[in-house]
Amino acid sequence: MQELKHNKEWGIENPNIYKGASNGKNVFRCAYHFSRDEQILYIYEIWLSHDEYEKDCDLIKKGKKSLNMNKSEMFDLGYNS
Repeated sequence: MQELKHNKEWGIENPNIYKGASNGKNVFRCAYHFSRDEQILYIYEIWLSHDEYEKDCDLIKKGKKSLNMNKSEMFDLGYNS
């Protein structure tokens, strides 16, 4: 089952953690924030390895790793609605 906010399991308040339904293959996890005011989805980190995802989230939870959430260093994919 996919979870848009998978933070509770890790005890991570921000950013949001998305856990896609993968059934053990084709893993997709990401750290994100959706700005309702700007109507922009910011994705800070993408994991395609479940082991790396768990390792990083554990480090974030323990305060030993932080994600770069500097929006000025991000790029726009150019989606136009």
